[in-house]
Amino acid sequence: MAATAETLDQPRRVRPVPKRRWRRRLERTLVALIGLALLLATGLTYGVMARYAPAEGEPLLDPGFSTLEGGAPSRWQIVGGEGSVRVEDGALVVENDDPSRVVGVEQAIPLGANDPHVFLLKARVGLDGVSMGANPWNRARIYLVGRDAAGTLDWERPHKLLQDGGTSPPIPLAKVVEVAPAAKEALLSIRLARASGRLDLRDLSLQPLKEREAFQRMARWVGVGWGVVGLLLAIGFVRGASDRIAGLILALLLAAAAAVMLLPYDLRNPILAVFRGLMAGREGNEAVIGLLHAAALAAIGFLWRRARPKEPVWLFVAFMAVLAVGLEALQGLSVGFGADDLADVGFNLGGAVAGLALAQALKGPEREVKKRRRRRTAV
Repeated sequence: MAATAETLDQPRRVRPVPKRRWRRRLERTLVALIGLALLLATGLTYGVMARYAPAEGEPLLDPGFSTLEGGAPSRWQIVGGEGSVRVEDGALVVENDDPSRVVGVEQAIPLGANDPHVFLLKARVGLDGVSMGANPWNRARIYLVGRDAAGTLDWERPHKLLQDGGTSPPIPLAKVVEVAPAAKEALLSIRLARASGRLDLRDLSLQPLKEREAFQRMARWVGVGWGVVGLLLAIGFVRGASDRIAGLILALLLAAAAAVMLLPYDLRNPILAVFRGLMAGREGNEAVIGLLHAAALAAIGFLWRRARPKEPVWLFVAFMAVLAVGLEALQGLSVGFGADDLADVGFNLGGAVAGLALAQALKGPEREVKKRRRRRTAV
């Protein structure tokens, strides 16, 4: 229809933006601002604030290894052959020419219920031609690990000062290590764990630590803040989901996993103990563990695609890739890296893609069913 003078003179009508859209924009902006503030608070709390203060006590006996030179009962227990462990100019020297055996020293440190269970482990360490085996722990190792009354070692907490190979000049190392409050003793070990070469160590010290109250308060507030942000994101995800049941199930699964990971060690371990029967003998069950990882990620991928079918697939795949690599990297900081970590990443990504593909495959037949229903309704 041709425009007339009357229609040209009429003011142009602007369609108002629905209030619901403005409300969603405001909610997203508030969540983003709170998230940025929490990122800053988290960085200041864990990166800038002093977490620990020195505590009283000297748990380590004979840090200079003088009793290894003879003349008195040694506080240290030699692992492997005595000829491979000696003291030279105040430094501990561990040598091994047989990569099939473990050589080194260790000391059991008794702990009471009221003793500190966090320590600053320090030493100056040099390596010379230390071989690296197939496993991440087949190399030079220095660690402090807790041991309960049954003799079980707790590898879940930060425990490593050194796990490396090759050749390096003597350099100072320092690491905050933790022992479970229920542990009866801590085992300090310095060894070449099925690795050949030479390790030189001096200036060994073990300083008990206690957590500052100011840090505890700040960490508590940061944790509450992240919990609120996670709750808001979960509510928004479920509200905007095409399939709200799938969105709700996915949000609950991720919330449960996050809650378990954020629980203190003493509360988390009884939950994880349910899976330890399967995890025992990890070297022999690597394929089973990988398939479990793939199944979990496949469920996440399937539920995500069902809940948000219109979002681009590459965005989810990129997110899952970062998540898979990040989780293995965090685990590697405690137990070391190896070929099995790369396999876990592959299983994780494969499971996520399989879940996406399954949801996408089911999406086609559902679309056809909806089209048929619309045709019947139109007739």
